[in-house]
Amino acid sequence: MDAILLEADEIIVKPFETKTLVNLVRDKLLTPQRSVSTPKERVAAILQRCSSEIVKDWLAKVKKSKELNDVSLSDQDRTGYLPRLIENLILH
Repeated sequence: MDAILLEADEIIVKPFETKTLVNLVRDKLLTPQRSVSTPKERVAAILQRCSSEIVKDWLAKVKKSKELNDVSLSDQDRTGYLPRLIENLILH
């Protein structure tokens, strides 16, 4: 996980052959690439930006569930609380 968070170019899983490591390092040295930093975004900002899509996607998944569709509710009744829930997540 640390390697992913640090945006590592490669992840080598143990056990590995020394030749694999040597080839990887040689290839990286021969073909240097400029790394482009991915802009970081706070979870709250993502939730705020994607709130309506989250609700829409959640409703689509609910509609595929037989157990949840046994309860007769309108789309508004099913999703009415979600924007407030997302907003609470954003604020806390």
